[in-house]
Amino acid sequence: ELAFLNRHYDQAGGWPMLESNFPEMFGMGTVAAVTEYAPEFGIVHKWYGPEGILPVESCQGQLRSVVFVSEFESGGERFTLYNAHLEKRGNRVRARGKGGVLALPAGEGYVIRNIIRAQNGKAVACERFAIEAEYESPHRLFALFRPFNRKVRGVTGCLGVPIYHDARDMIVEIDELYDIKHDDTQKSRRNIFIDKDVLTYDAQGLANIPQHLWGTVVSTQALDGKGGELKSHFITEFAPEPKMEQYSAELQADLNRVSDAVGLGSDAFKLERGQIATATQIVSENQEKYANLKKHLSVLAPEFAAFNRGILSVARQFLGEDLNPDVSIDFFVQDSVRVDDETGREIALREVAAGVRSLQSYLEEFRGLGG
Repeated sequence: ELAFLNRHYDQAGGWPMLESNFPEMFGMGTVAAVTEYAPEFGIVHKWYGPEGILPVESCQGQLRSVVFVSEFESGGERFTLYNAHLEKRGNRVRARGKGGVLALPAGEGYVIRNIIRAQNGKAVACERFAIEAEYESPHRLFALFRPFNRKVRGVTGCLGVPIYHDARDMIVEIDELYDIKHDDTQKSRRNIFIDKDVLTYDAQGLANIPQHLWGTVVSTQALDGKGGELKSHFITEFAPEPKMEQYSAELQADLNRVSDAVGLGSDAFKLERGQIATATQIVSENQEKYANLKKHLSVLAPEFAAFNRGILSVARQFLGEDLNPDVSIDFFVQDSVRVDDETGREIALREVAAGVRSLQSYLEEFRGLGG
């Protein structure tokens, strides 16, 4: 099973595919992956954002039956595909009190139903697009990836919410402050006011600006004495002191607040050269960012298992592969959190004290004592 999954991931670009969709998950709250078999392509994965996920039934915080909605174009016409994955749990859930296509059949496993509608709402035969109208699967063929959020309950919690949900007001404040900073920067540029009678002009009537003033905002308005203190000056400079340091400090403070609110710990975002960059975070096990990563993983791990189980199930059902989709699936995630030497040494000492690491391993890795 592991060898088959590795081949599939290599051939289908599996890891880049997951990495490209996970930022969407944290930003939008949920992404779904549906595994299917296409005769011309083999095992394929279709990805859906929250706008294309219609819950049908949930149980204990997990969506059990879902309809995935997507659009496609063929022959200059647009169509809508409803891909329903219905868990066999008996005829308890019905569409508007009627049986319909959302009635859940008795038994175990899943029924997958495809319905296609034209733009005018009329049903279109699935055979027209070489799509199977209905088939069954002993396993769930969809995975719902969502970030951890302890505040969400019910169906909304099944879909998940963006990690930035609790920081919306802060992000609006940052956007407004950034606009003020940019506006002040423009207004604080050095301005030179020169009496137009002092300058020379070319054949087109354009003023000849001295080269050492190039790149400076220059006004050639006549100073006719109405400007008060400018009455006796032919050249006047206006160069207010910009508040760049003050604005940058305020922006950084707000970025730190956002970082804490979304569970990334403090100082995850750094304002550098007018841009916001993700900082390398040095953490230990008891710090907030590391703890939140573990919480996200606790929600994602079962869906990773379902995703790979779906691949094995489709391979067995449609490709005839001798695979066991019910095999135990575990994950060892290499996170991107960097730990400095001293923090790593402290973690290792705690592991030795807890009996999960040998003293010899600690001495070899951190003291350089081998043999």
